[in-house]
Amino acid sequence: MSQRGDTLKDLLYSDLLQPSPGYEVRFAVGVTYSLSFEGLLSVPMAFGMLGEFDATIRQSPAYLLESIRRGSDRFILFCNKGGIQVPQNSQTIYSLFESSIQEVVDTSRMTANFHPKMWFIREVNDKDEEQIRLLILSRNLTYSDDIDVIVSMRGRLLPEGRRSKNAKRHEPLQWFLNNLAEQMPSGEKKQQVLQMADDMLRVERFDVDAPFMEDGYDFFPVWFGHQAPDTPSLKECLAQSERLMIVSPFVDEKMLSELTKRRVKDSYKVLVTRRENISQDVLDCFDEVYAVNETMLENSVSPVNLHAKMYLAQCWSGERRGHFLYLGSANATNNAFHRNTEMTVGFQFRQAQERFERMKNEIIDEDSHRYIRIEEPTAIDSTEQRQKEQDMEHALKWAMRAIKSATITEGKNEELYNIRLQTTQKYVQQAKRELKRELTDFDITIRPLQCEQPQVAWNNEMQMNDIYKLHLSEFYVFEIHEGDMSKRALCKVPTYGMPAMRDNWIYQSVVNTREKFMNYVSLMLSDDPIELLSAQEFNAIENGSSSSNAQQQSYPQIYEQLLRVAYSSPRMLRDVNELVDRLGNEVVPKDFADMLQNFTNIIKQLERLC
Repeated sequence: MSQRGDTLKDLLYSDLLQPSPGYEVRFAVGVTYSLSFEGLLSVPMAFGMLGEFDATIRQSPAYLLESIRRGSDRFILFCNKGGIQVPQNSQTIYSLFESSIQEVVDTSRMTANFHPKMWFIREVNDKDEEQIRLLILSRNLTYSDDIDVIVSMRGRLLPEGRRSKNAKRHEPLQWFLNNLAEQMPSGEKKQQVLQMADDMLRVERFDVDAPFMEDGYDFFPVWFGHQAPDTPSLKECLAQSERLMIVSPFVDEKMLSELTKRRVKDSYKVLVTRRENISQDVLDCFDEVYAVNETMLENSVSPVNLHAKMYLAQCWSGERRGHFLYLGSANATNNAFHRNTEMTVGFQFRQAQERFERMKNEIIDEDSHRYIRIEEPTAIDSTEQRQKEQDMEHALKWAMRAIKSATITEGKNEELYNIRLQTTQKYVQQAKRELKRELTDFDITIRPLQCEQPQVAWNNEMQMNDIYKLHLSEFYVFEIHEGDMSKRALCKVPTYGMPAMRDNWIYQSVVNTREKFMNYVSLMLSDDPIELLSAQEFNAIENGSSSSNAQQQSYPQIYEQLLRVAYSSPRMLRDVNELVDRLGNEVVPKDFADMLQNFTNIIKQLERLC
């Protein structure tokens, strides 16, 4: 867990996901409410051990491509349907993430959200020792300067067939992962998720730092309003507290009233939230209420708001006594406790004496001037505006849910294709009943992610013609307009007829010259990709455009790299061969292809001799 004083530290995903020293990532399961493609790029970058996702990397399509090639098979990411942010500048390589993203939706209640933020990461070292690393966050897979909380825990895996003495404590994690697996189609990644679920019962224990009890942790997953079997209710744990501090950016008065209802001698209730939530009724529920200082909100360089979700509780009666800290994704709202999918982890403090006051002061941290106490209502009455936004959001959700599939067919030439989108009438009719309007009455348009046009109006069946081959994708942008308001969302659509060569075309669009090919192979084989990328950029500046002489100079270096990795890492040699097959003769120099074939034959002969 983050050390004292780091609870609210702003950490980037690229730092969090880096493998533990001496370990590499074997497979990871991530969950998030929303994600940006730029944030997503940091995941394979970290898992492929390619360094941090800095400004230099963002400007190198080859480096981004290599990070996806190395890392995308190592993870699956679940997100709320429609939770993928529409990028300002789309890139064709984003389509390579299709097999790594699984959207989740509650088909019975479209207003429910898949809202957890978590990573299960299986790591292995050179001694074949495995561990599970958990990240439980309030942050989505997006870049943000808002205040968030992050929990990091590690647990050693016992040998196959052994059950941990803490297995009962870890069963909620197994239950949660099994629910995730049910959202997936059959395949290798689904089996990896199911294996991860079973392995939760082999985790000896998750290490917990002071000041918390060694085995004083519990997990509180909720799956669309249903809590894990045989686990206590987080809501009841909080509502039974004599002292309670709630840190939540989004709240509703009903839930706050329920959580603060226990009032006895020396009871004490504190709230930290956003200004727009603080009504007189909210003030009446608490002894103290705090909000983010306006100077942080109005910072023109990088505005900062509250996004953390924490609950600090002290109980001195009932079955669950002591001081507890709960962190995760759940806001203090009715939806979070009764409708959404959420994940929270709870810790019990070792030393109870004055722990509540000390931790409360650490969070508020008056010296930092992060929060100020609020004694008068500051809530903004925007009920009408919120209702309009909610109606548009619900219509957009139904429009995405009602899309059954996309079918791709050949167009008028080999470069162009046609797409037909079909809907499921059951969801079209359900949308009409809930929204009191036909979906076609809303101004909703759809387009493929990779191109601004065509934008077709939402209908029971939609046709898009003359889509360029590089723009073919399972990702589609939905947009709704209502007066001067608009909303956009992006989701995956089950697609049939995707050309088998589509991924090859994406590779060919990035690695499209012989010089780029040679540089890319060097990148694949390099022990220090960052250093190599810098050297390649320097050489490009010094030598100008590509030349056959530059290619010839790189052959000895690449040959040496192949010789070094081929026998110790046969997979790498297969990867280079696969790249050659993807790119074809126009990009791959014939003498390199001949050299690679000879080299491959020699390695095969050596393997047979051994």
